[in-house]
Amino acid sequence: MAAMRKITPEHYAMAYYLGREVYHERLSYTEAVAKLADIGMNKTSASFSIGNLRQMINGAAYHRAMSNEQTRYFLDSIQQDDGLPGLKKAVAAFAEHLPYLRKSNQNRMPGLTALLAEYAARLEENPAETDAVDDLIDKPEGNSSPDRAARTGSYFRRDPKIRAHLVKRANGKCEFCGRAGFLMPDGNRYIETHHIIGLAKQGPDTLANVICLCADHHRESHFGVNASQLEAKFSAILATPIKRQTLG
Repeated sequence: MAAMRKITPEHYAMAYYLGREVYHERLSYTEAVAKLADIGMNKTSASFSIGNLRQMINGAAYHRAMSNEQTRYFLDSIQQDDGLPGLKKAVAAFAEHLPYLRKSNQNRMPGLTALLAEYAARLEENPAETDAVDDLIDKPEGNSSPDRAARTGSYFRRDPKIRAHLVKRANGKCEFCGRAGFLMPDGNRYIETHHIIGLAKQGPDTLANVICLCADHHRESHFGVNASQLEAKFSAILATPIKRQTLG
């Protein structure tokens, strides 16, 4: 039997980046696993890492074990990207993971239990659910001349006719709250389109699955605690005959 390849900090970083790309539907799960395999990560570990990250972002329990180092990297990265609200969900997922792990691998428990206590204490020091990362670290100096970094990846091809039809149907307004988008230089109002069932989840790119939203509700549909409830409300709006009649 071949020895399991060691998961390195480079693998943690790439798994996190590619896992976020999958979560935001900019890359397929299969493509992400293949990219991780290309840099030497075991495909099983790659698959578990991407799945665990999705669960941590959603605040749901995950059942695949990760090292203390990788768990710490994911928690710190989620806090950096999503603030304390994101960290709170990730820590909740981590806490729910430990009872499952206790049944299968007692050897990992002491280190992971201490790690959970460390991040729980961090949240207790900053109870407000705000993006308060600066409360935890020194004020960063930034970079007056940031380097340009190339980013490559795959994406789902969308039908431009679908978006054009939807934008015309919405007439510049969020189809959920009715708020008009801001005016752009071409005289049109800015509006975003959202797949209710994501393309990465095999959702169709059809009029019955796409709604026009303001930027706030689009972000909430991806990151908000009420994302699943919003999904149901969006579907109900698209199923309403009056909405279908806006284009005559």
